[in-house]
Amino acid sequence: SIRIMRSDGWSEPHPFTISGAPEDPFIRMTIKKEGAFTSAIPNLKPGDTVKCMGPLGVFCKDIDARPAIVMIAGGVGITPFLSVLRHFRNAQAGNAVSLFWVNRGKDDIICGDEIKAMSTELNLTVIHCLSRDENATGYNDTAYPRVVYEKGRLNPEILKRHGVSAGSAVYLCGPPPMMESALSDLNQLG
Repeated sequence: SIRIMRSDGWSEPHPFTISGAPEDPFIRMTIKKEGAFTSAIPNLKPGDTVKCMGPLGVFCKDIDARPAIVMIAGGVGITPFLSVLRHFRNAQAGNAVSLFWVNRGKDDIICGDEIKAMSTELNLTVIHCLSRDENATGYNDTAYPRVVYEKGRLNPEILKRHGVSAGSAVYLCGPPPMMESALSDLNQLG
């Protein structure tokens, strides 16, 4: 949770997810610029004072021990998974990871080049579900066979087609309606 100094004093605290690897020498947060607070973040300069609290909670406890991992992210809900994937890259982990990432369109994908590169460094398959992009399947690139683009919302058929079955460790982060839909889809698969 961070607060910044404004002309009228300290802002209200705003929670964010750390997206850097735990062993990184600095704290990295990936923040979507939407409102007045998040729009002010890029204007901070080295030496500006901020108030930080946390980290709070544990999102992916013991994920390193899971041999088969399914990550389902909606939009900026990718941030805790960025932390895990960056950690896996640093540790040269062998876990089998399937990342399902739901966005409206290709332009909403953040850190896309980094994640593509990770698909060649890790046992990582990335399935982008683009709900409002008619050209979604046209983005598939033979240079990155483990990065797949699907047209439409995440659904049980997409999950099943990409190997999701009972017994996988599933982690989920995103807007509440997307998470409710994903939980329903997973329940259909048992």
